[in-house]
Amino acid sequence: MLIGGALATVTPYVVRSLKKYLDRDKDGKSFIQNTTYRAKINEALIEIRAYVGSNRVSITEYHNGIVSTNGLPFNYSSVTYENVDYTTREIMMDQQKLPISPVSKLLLDIHNCTELYLRIGPDFKDTKIVSMNKYYGVETNYIFKIGNHIKDGIVNVSWVHEDTVLTDEEVEFISLKVKYIHEIMKKMIKY
Repeated sequence: MLIGGALATVTPYVVRSLKKYLDRDKDGKSFIQNTTYRAKINEALIEIRAYVGSNRVSITEYHNGIVSTNGLPFNYSSVTYENVDYTTREIMMDQQKLPISPVSKLLLDIHNCTELYLRIGPDFKDTKIVSMNKYYGVETNYIFKIGNHIKDGIVNVSWVHEDTVLTDEEVEFISLKVKYIHEIMKKMIKY
């Protein structure tokens, strides 16, 4: 009877401790697995930049932050991956948790685009977007949706001080890499 009582007291503690250990180990494995996927995404960005000779390739993802008093979400964008050539300044750390409201029209244009990409060059119709590009020294952007919905994020291929037009072959190469990136992102584990 005494042993049964001791086991009844100790068993829940042992079970909780074991569960915590296994959960911690699961999170550790998930972290390593996701880090492996992130490395593959970075490699894909390097391949895109090298193939088309751009100055920067980045991924922007969208997320929710705090809600307003009436419950509406404030949505933000953050650059989560970036690869630049040796002449180009990285901007990823400057591009964190930016409100999407100033670029909401652009996001709708990207989402509704029937092409594989949206090109933003000096002749782009939204002068506010062209001005933002100029601020960062960007002359041309090609923006590709990751997945079928803008909420999945974008891959942005940029040229500094150069008005660039991609060939059909280059667009196809980037599109295939963006699909590859999307497949990798879908495998990442939430924890």
